[in-house]
Amino acid sequence: MITGLEILDTAIKMGLGAAITGIISYFSTNKTRRHEMRMSLASDRKDLLRESAMKFEKSSSIINLVNGSAYILATKAGADNDESLETLINDLTNAYNEGKDARALCYLAGQNGLAELMAKCSDTVSELIVHYEEYRLEFDGDFVDQNGDKRTGIRDTVLNGLGDALNSIYG
Repeated sequence: MITGLEILDTAIKMGLGAAITGIISYFSTNKTRRHEMRMSLASDRKDLLRESAMKFEKSSSIINLVNGSAYILATKAGADNDESLETLINDLTNAYNEGKDARALCYLAGQNGLAELMAKCSDTVSELIVHYEEYRLEFDGDFVDQNGDKRTGIRDTVLNGLGDALNSIYG
């Protein structure tokens, strides 16, 4: 015959088993969720860094095209040179904005050091814009070359840092 004590004993064992299963399930689910969130965040950061690198390189390409075009424009005779220079200055402004966008994306990805380097690079673009606006087609080629060298040094440091930044996301 089954006594009340045996029924109580069985109920307690079943209750404890369910409680233990619930606790284990809770912790397991939490751990899985945290892992998935870390992986999602890492993926988002990677995407932000890639987009930042693309914008940064686009900015550099525009600047190279503008500088080359400015040299050609300065040696070419014609009435539309001043208007063409305005177009080049607008292109430099677009390059500056692309660089600032790249910087903001680095901040979002948690790469503040890279963002600060990109800001320095944008500062050189700003200097170049001011120089072209001030000197027009009588610009100082040495200034433009020195500015380019400074910007290239910063750009190379940024590009090297992007690889390290990507590695740090998963490291």
